[in-house]
Amino acid sequence: MKFIKNKRFKTIIITRKNIILFLCIAVLISFCIFATIHKKDSYSPEQYTSAEDFHNIILSSELHTESDVSKGIKYIINKLLGFDLSKPETILYNYSSEFDEADENINPQDVIYPQPTPSPEPTPIPSPQPAQEEAKPVEEISVAKGLSISNSANIAVDPQELINEDLGFSLDSDGPQILIVHTHTTESFTNDDKAKYTATDSDRSTNEDENISAVGKAMCEVFDQRGIQYVHDATVHDYPSYNGAYNRSKATVLANLEKYPSIKIVLDVHRDGIVRSDGTKVKVASDINGTKAAQCMFVVGSNVELTHNNWRENMKLACKLQNKANELYPGLMRPINLRSERFNQQLSTGALILEVGSNGNTLEEAVTGAKYMADVIASLFGY
Repeated sequence: MKFIKNKRFKTIIITRKNIILFLCIAVLISFCIFATIHKKDSYSPEQYTSAEDFHNIILSSELHTESDVSKGIKYIINKLLGFDLSKPETILYNYSSEFDEADENINPQDVIYPQPTPSPEPTPIPSPQPAQEEAKPVEEISVAKGLSISNSANIAVDPQELINEDLGFSLDSDGPQILIVHTHTTESFTNDDKAKYTATDSDRSTNEDENISAVGKAMCEVFDQRGIQYVHDATVHDYPSYNGAYNRSKATVLANLEKYPSIKIVLDVHRDGIVRSDGTKVKVASDINGTKAAQCMFVVGSNVELTHNNWRENMKLACKLQNKANELYPGLMRPINLRSERFNQQLSTGALILEVGSNGNTLEEAVTGAKYMADVIASLFGY
């Protein structure tokens, strides 16, 4: 870089050599950032051994098919830009991931809840020629590894040690004990056990008899039978606006905890979404007592990113429930997923995300799995 002095000002001449040097430095910095991220997210080769183990570390996005390097660099670029270069529409729609964090300071009175229309299905972005779309397959898998943890938070956790510790609460008959909410209320399932589906299938519905609310309702039926008081708040949080769903569900949880201070357990019930890179939709299921049941999975937040003093107590509850489910209904549970985010679980010492099946499962399978899960909860607390 050369400076040509002038009486009034200085002129800076940027040479080609300096441009190349700047680009090299930028690439080197990007590589260092990627290396750091890759090292943090790596898993020891002893942790997973079977061909199906990659299902243990995905949560709700497509399965990993790209190389780690390409995915890492793409992740860095997308994070810096705020949108996905490979999906230009995300510039306009500001795509929100399946598990966005809620704002730390949220006032329930300041939250505006979306009012769903009577339409049974939120309208997906239309395809140019939906009638000519190629049908995609639905594949069934079963991932059950007993008391195991998919630890993407990279925190040392001994599940057996947590099982041996006492919970800081118990369930009693003094008011509602369990709160069920649905951050992504319109999540729905594959109809009629289809072997194929088309890309225009939205996997969403505002009909409470079809979406994840029906799964929560099925759990409450079991609580009724077992004598456990509960609150099922089916407020819609993700439609018509998907963005901000966790802020709205946080306000719902806070309002219920204020109204019913007796609540001990808060379950945010979802269904997973698994689609392979070739378009194959995946359902997670197991044969239990002669019936097909959607597998369940606990998602536990931690304090890696934000303050969360309750995370270990929540993890303790998840481990105890996982252990009880393995005793009563072997094959029902997928590995516990420990995450670096909080997902509103800082609000209670008994707060968990419960994934019941995936978008490839039928509603009937999800309801069956949910009832087994509710029975596990009741049994753990002696009902």
